[in-house]
Amino acid sequence: MYCFQGLAVHEGRSPDSVTLDAGTLRRDGFESDSLFHCYVAEDQSAGGKVIAHTMYVLHYSPLDGVSLFLTDLYVTSGYRKHGVASRLFQAVAKEGIDRGCKRMMWICYDWNKDGMRFYESKGATNCTEKMGSNYFRLCDDYLRKFAAE
Repeated sequence: MYCFQGLAVHEGRSPDSVTLDAGTLRRDGFESDSLFHCYVAEDQSAGGKVIAHTMYVLHYSPLDGVSLFLTDLYVTSGYRKHGVASRLFQAVAKEGIDRGCKRMMWICYDWNKDGMRFYESKGATNCTEKMGSNYFRLCDDYLRKFAAE
């Protein structure tokens, strides 16, 4: 949960804003009908402390078939610029290829200039600029209200 709290801080939120607990994470990701997949990086010199993680889900595109959506890639600040993100990102890309994915997608906030440069250095296309794509979501009360209509 340490990395998730670090991610929250990186995104300008409080570590307490992470409402996910370890039991839910274990159930949703590590039981037979997992809702997500992940990779972690550990610092063996620090007793196996998790220093980075990536999470992804498979979904289906009516245009391309199986696709992969990267929901998160986070490296703890002291471990950035050492190739950890590249190794995790590549592991997810290889997993996508192994599963027959035609594309991999994700969201990178516009304030995350380092992240944007990282992804572009790997050959990624910024769909917001190039394709006019927009990202939408319904959260919490709005989701419940809409579902109840």
